[in-house]
Amino acid sequence: MRTLSIIKDKEEYTLAFSKLTILYGYNNIWYDIVNCIKEFFYGKNSDTKLCLDTVAINKKDWECIFLSFSDSISFSDKLTLKSPIYLKLLQLVNENTDILEYTILRNSWIDFCDTLTDIFKNQMNSLDLNLNLQYNDIPVSAIVSNLKIVSDQDLSFFDKRLILLKWFLSSSQTKSRIIIIEYPEIYADSKQMKNLLGIIDHNSKNETYFILVSGYEFKCEYCKNIILNDSILNEYYINLFCDKAKENLPFMFYEYEFTSSAKFLIDFFNSSSFYYEFNKISIKCQYIIIFLCKAIGINIKLEYIENNDVKDFYNNI
Repeated sequence: MRTLSIIKDKEEYTLAFSKLTILYGYNNIWYDIVNCIKEFFYGKNSDTKLCLDTVAINKKDWECIFLSFSDSISFSDKLTLKSPIYLKLLQLVNENTDILEYTILRNSWIDFCDTLTDIFKNQMNSLDLNLNLQYNDIPVSAIVSNLKIVSDQDLSFFDKRLILLKWFLSSSQTKSRIIIIEYPEIYADSKQMKNLLGIIDHNSKNETYFILVSGYEFKCEYCKNIILNDSILNEYYINLFCDKAKENLPFMFYEYEFTSSAKFLIDFFNSSSFYYEFNKISIKCQYIIIFLCKAIGINIKLEYIENNDVKDFYNNI
């Protein structure tokens, strides 16, 4: 299992990290983490540090795209230098500066500026002023700032985001990529969410990593991070208790049993079906989960646990 650590000032957050990472629920900690990641990639003098498996990430080797499904942004909104749409349009123009029309535009700009320079020079001479007018070549950014994406279709809020996501993913990839998607379920039904997961699954085979901030219950393979008592709970954190579990449990267990118990705890934590599912799994895993709950500080309602030996073990830890 991989980890992504976000370090800023004296705060450090460690996420269980994979091709699809879920920051589950609605919590300010997720807001802080996303802001730190954005600051790391977009901030000029950011003191935020990102580490993948304890190795510092060099942002020159990575790119980050942020798509919020909670902001009312349209294609035609004013673009900023940090806007992913701006970056895509900039790439589009840069990749096509060798076509004839661009050469004509550039030459026309030079001719226009030359004429302005002559006019300006004549005006200054009439005032007996020794001033000249200088100009630069037409910048690509000036072209991009006058471009706007429009659609002939009446697209829904979610469909606009999905189109942008497909567009971002269609470009040639030269760097590792993190794509942060925030609360897609706000504007999506179950069919649209399934479509989104299909796009993510199709594009997670290369060096593209998705981070979804969401309260949606996904039915796919992912690393889930949840909040417990203002701290991040995930499989990485639970694995820190493995040696302690070996010392306190009344039996030996295999690594896969501990891993499956940790995954169960993450998946069903705060779920209304926790005890129903708990009573169906193996007794060994029940013991492991009960121990982890006690060690981590998760309250258990013993009256809903069917096995009396498991109850007694919990009381005597």
